[in-house]
Amino acid sequence: MKKELFLSALILVSATLFAETNSIVIYKQIPQSIAKEIMDTRDDIIILDVRTKKEFDSGHIKGANCVK
Repeated sequence: MKKELFLSALILVSATLFAETNSIVIYKQIPQSIAKEIMDTRDDIIILDVRTKKEFDSGHIKGANCVK
């Protein structure tokens, strides 16, 4: 479950870092340490958790938003 949560966050962080207005979003895999550093140091990151509400309630990244 933690692995799924991390992968969801990683995709979102990657998309946020490399997205530009009116452009194609390119996903880039980054190491967990870089993802954590980005989440800890930037205030413009939105973490969307796409798991079920039950999974989200069992544990999630601080500040994450559940979309299901």
